[in-house]
Amino acid sequence: MAKYPAKQPLVSVVDTIAKQLAQIEMDLKSRTAAYSTLKTNLENLEKKSMCVSASLRVWLGRVLAGT
Repeated sequence: MAKYPAKQPLVSVVDTIAKQLAQIEMDLKSRTAAYSTLKTNLENLEKKSMCVSASLRVWLGRVLAGT
């Protein structure tokens, strides 16, 4: 059986396609928002990691210098 049967009225086929397109758009928006959140979280973790790394270098420098 065809996905969009030729015997169906054109209005019905267009309505079906429009509903599917609306669902795809909603899915895309949802996935884009999730991606954006993950990307922001990753960037924040990388910044924190850089701060911790810098702090460890300073601490290690002091320990090795004997101060």
